[in-house]
Order: sequence, then C-alpha cells, then structure tokens
Amino acid sequence: MLIAENAKWDSENRMERTIDQYLLSLHDPKPITVRQCIQSLGKIASAKPELGEKIASSLMSLDLAEVKETMRNSILVDILKVLLAIRRQDSADAIDDLSFARFPARC
Repeated sequence: MLIAENAKWDSENRMERTIDQYLLSLHDPKPITVRQCIQSLGKIASAKPELGEKIASSLMSLDLAEVKETMRNSILVDILKVLLAIRRQDSADAIDDLSFARFPARC
C-alpha cells in the first residue's frame, strides 16, 4: 500500500520495473490482501497511466473462483472500480472487450 501511495512521486520509473512483482499479490491466499492490492492498483493506475493496460489485463485474468466465496462480491466491486478508473483515463481495448460471462454467477 505504501508503494502505491508513492507511485505519484516515482520520477525514476521504479514502478514499471516492479509492477510484475506487485501484481503477484493478486494471488495471495488471504482475500483481504487481494482486496488491498486491487484497491492500491487504482492509485498506481492514476499515477502511472502507462501501466493501466497491464493492470487491467491482470485484474481481468483473476479467477474469482479461487477466492473465498464470501469475499467474491467485494473483490469484484473493487476490480470494477479500478477498471472504470483506468477506462476513464485511457481507452483500454481489453476493458472494452470484457465479458462478464466469465465471472461466477454467485458473485
């Protein structure tokens, strides 16, 4: 979360070099960690619009079936908020092609 807060001050483009490692947190076994990562990705995408496509792609490939059922709705809402923020900043083709059919019906 501190990394995301400091992304706006990243004049040396360190975020571009570490985003892949950061995105690994999306697969953490603890759902609260996944939620915090997703919410932080919104801040990173705002500060670093050039990472929007990569962030959007990672969020859309997240398998919600792997997440504890009681947390799926919350995580899905977090994902949609970040995708909307990215979409407002930049026309991300991958977001435009998003199919909600792949999300579990019980979300």
